Amino acid sequence: MEHVPSIDLIRRALPDIEIVDFIDSGGFKAVFKVIVGERREALKMIYIPKDEEDPEGHAEVPQRIKLEIDSLARCSSQYLVKLGSIPPREIEISGYKYILYSEEFLEGRTIKNRIRELYRPTFSECKLLLTCLIDVVCELKDLNLIHRDIKPTNVMELNIPERPYAVLDLGIAFKIGSTAITINPDLRLGTLPYMAPEIFEPGFRETLNHRSDLYSAAVTVYEYSSGVHPVARRREDHNTTVYRILNNRPTPLSEFRPDFPRQFCTLIDRLMHKMPALRPNIATISRTMEGL
Repeated sequence: MEHVPSIDLIRRALPDIEIVDFIDSGGFKAVFKVIVGERREALKMIYIPKDEEDPEGHAEVPQRIKLEIDSLARCSSQYLVKLGSIPPREIEISGYKYILYSEEFLEGRTIKNRIRELYRPTFSECKLLLTCLIDVVCELKDLNLIHRDIKPTNVMELNIPERPYAVLDLGIAFKIGSTAITINPDLRLGTLPYMAPEIFEPGFRETLNHRSDLYSAAVTVYEYSSGVHPVARRREDHNTTVYRILNNRPTPLSEFRPDFPRQFCTLIDRLMHKMPALRPNIATISRTMEGL
């Protein structure tokens, strides 16, 4: 994120909040670890671009924050991050404007970190991960929402038996049937290697549905299981990655994990089908998982 304020500046602007540490930043957002009462929470600060430097961002950012907060407030899945105790408010620091609010602070590591550690998960872990991701997709589907950014860096491993994984960040969620927030109709939001093929079709917003989240969930589980991305390759250009997403068939997961049940590997492969209609539906996924 541009214009990330220092912890000292934030402390002066927010004397009622105990700022502990900087966590991460990206896009328009920076995240800090804070103490509220006796609870640790994650304070999210979202930069609002000035109208003259980014007219679209100036108009879109507040709308996206409202959608994210409203969506999290309506979701009940334990596998999705929860809102914290700090309600949204606007502040100005050093001439720059931000909207801040808090979410629960989650202790753990991201799936991306586990992949970087070359960790080789068991079948039970991968099955559990898929189960949690499908639960989140179903919850969002019932609310006519599409996450649009399910990926290893947005999934936390929590080491809590009743809550092993949690999905983060509804910042670019898409509300089906609502007025588009994004001003530019050709802009495709998301993280390229985890974007479903249909997102690159003309007029994709008119047909986009939960199947794109199923695709991203399957890519995430495939990468965690195998240690390699099913389609994208490191340090390749944008156009090459898009071509691969649209045309290249991933190596079957069973070739990387012959120790996994074939039904599970086939399910992951089918969830990454190029055509959304040919991906298994929720009922089929549930039946397959129950049989494993």
